[in-house]
Amino acid sequence: MLLLASTVIQVSFALYTIPIFRSQRNSIESTSLDNLNGVLYSATVVVGNNQKLTVDLDTGSSDVWFRSTLCQSTDGSCSVEKQFDATDSSITDLKTTFNIKYGDLSHTDCEIVQGTVTLAGYSAAIPFGLATTMVGFNKSPDTDGILGLGFNDISAISSNLQGKSANWFDALQLPSGENVFSFFLSLDQQNTGELTIGGYDPNRIVGDIAFFPQYSPGLWDIDVTGMVFQVGSTTGQAQYQVTSGLVDTGTTRLVLEEKVYHAIHAALGATLEGETYVIDCRNTEAIVFEIQGKLFTLPYNYYMKQINDKCYTDIETDTNNPSVIFGDTFLRMFYSIFDKENKKIGFAVAKQS
Repeated sequence: MLLLASTVIQVSFALYTIPIFRSQRNSIESTSLDNLNGVLYSATVVVGNNQKLTVDLDTGSSDVWFRSTLCQSTDGSCSVEKQFDATDSSITDLKTTFNIKYGDLSHTDCEIVQGTVTLAGYSAAIPFGLATTMVGFNKSPDTDGILGLGFNDISAISSNLQGKSANWFDALQLPSGENVFSFFLSLDQQNTGELTIGGYDPNRIVGDIAFFPQYSPGLWDIDVTGMVFQVGSTTGQAQYQVTSGLVDTGTTRLVLEEKVYHAIHAALGATLEGETYVIDCRNTEAIVFEIQGKLFTLPYNYYMKQINDKCYTDIETDTNNPSVIFGDTFLRMFYSIFDKENKKIGFAVAKQS
């Protein structure tokens, strides 16, 4: 999201790129757009004694945990074929637990163990969680857990281990200049995305990279004070209550403050049906955001989804928690670079073909 010192098995410090697979959730719920065509990007990890699991790579959290044979649930969140075998002889029980809740209100309780987790050719022995209860994960059965790529400051596991690091990326101890990872998220559902560790892939970007300093300690976020949006001839201030925007690969959509959310949909000519905006499927308007003087254009095919005979946007708001989150809707258009050493985030137009 140690009671023992962290050990690291380093395969290579070279730039290493692996495919991450895009999958659609199987459940469709008419009351929530989040479940109509939810998208996540996952990767395969090897844990313990060669147990292969699929994880959601999440820059919005820091902990690593897996659905396990210890897991129980009342909503089917544990009822999948693949679970980590908790009898694995290579792991060490650290005799403590943690729980974590995510922005969509899904949550899990876990036992904390120590073991080796391998991703993209890199291995590290870290504390991680084995889920004992799970709630709200029944809509995303395509993954077996979450690998957080955020900062250790927000780790629930670390907090329960008196501040000892539980961060997988930090445990790699990459040399100066290579403490970077990057994401390419494919637009085409038939293609895969990429996670690059140790730098970024210049073949995946078009034009220059715009870098922004980290805004809040412990978070992959940027300053969005004064952010402006434009849709056609309509221009508006895109920030009212919050000053930071979280860059989160674990969030499906672009999340905007409520007033901005409604203003953009009004400019698009969308109509509200219940709690969901419906937009004309013939719409071709781009949404342009100006952030710290830099322009980011989101074409219509990056934020629109058609379900049956209606079209919707992959943009949402949280009325209870005003926020700006640059989720996958935004990150498919813009290749993202997370520089942990220099505490900055870079965006460049992603080369989709």
